[in-house]
Amino acid sequence: MKLRAVFFSLLVLVLLSSCFVGSSLVFFEADAVGKPNLVHNPGFLPGKNAEQGLPGWTLINIDEKMKIPVSYDTVSTAEGKTSLRFDPSEQDIVIVSDAFRVRRYGGYYIRANVRGTADLLKKVQLRFFTYNENGKQINKFQHKFMPGADWDRYTISAGFIDTRSTFGRVALVIPAFSKGSIWIDEVGAFDVHSFRID
Repeated sequence: MKLRAVFFSLLVLVLLSSCFVGSSLVFFEADAVGKPNLVHNPGFLPGKNAEQGLPGWTLINIDEKMKIPVSYDTVSTAEGKTSLRFDPSEQDIVIVSDAFRVRRYGGYYIRANVRGTADLLKKVQLRFFTYNENGKQINKFQHKFMPGADWDRYTISAGFIDTRSTFGRVALVIPAFSKGSIWIDEVGAFDVHSFRID
């Protein structure tokens, strides 16, 4: 009986310590308060002229001959004055942020506000990548989700960034869909934690 009680106590201890370690990699909006947003133009403000396009972001589709059905929306926003609206497309569209510096062993909170009325067959993907100084991808984090009709915030908690990483990018993958729309707004990347390994 004593052996069983000891075994049970050890099992509880292991489970509790595992939960504690796991929760240390979960960051929240409160962790980002007062920290600078590393993403340039997180609210998708338009450029001052046509040549500037969408400052801070690059839009990518497989068939470059096909127009990307994207526009600024000043009516439906999560915050601020504008959001970015994606209308039906025959192919997936990727929107990628400009690069920003990251540091080894950093902890990063990534967020994107998204809503959608699209009839999706695949989930939207929020991604965070890190790269070395030569542009080789080192770390990859992602969160897949089906956006609802109301604005919701989707997040990634990324920790223990590889020592070779020097910069990062945030990306969203908008899957092909035939009707409805998807909006994104106020994307962010925040350096919120230090994992002291050395």
